[in-house]
Amino acid sequence: MHRGRKMKLITIILALLMNFISVSYASGWKVDPISARQNYNYKVGLMAKGEGVYNTNCAGCHQKDGTGMPPIFPAIKNSAIVNGDSVANISIVLHGKGGMPTFKMFDD
Repeated sequence: MHRGRKMKLITIILALLMNFISVSYASGWKVDPISARQNYNYKVGLMAKGEGVYNTNCAGCHQKDGTGMPPIFPAIKNSAIVNGDSVANISIVLHGKGGMPTFKMFDD
């Protein structure tokens, strides 16, 4: 699998992880400070890698800031799809939608 494309999958996984952490914390889940610091550093590293994957694979159509070029390339910034059901979002990335190409190489 191409390294850059694999990083996009990492970005998606990170988004899911951050959602899980937010929900877990809101429901009373606590983390000790050392674990929180390690988790933060890990997330920062994943975000940097994910940004590179996005810039390589997605920004050409959806723009670096996620605003897209409507109506041809939709905005993903504040998108109901991106901020909605993660399974549906991952499915669109893997299988494409409309004119969007598939990124099945991320499915490993």
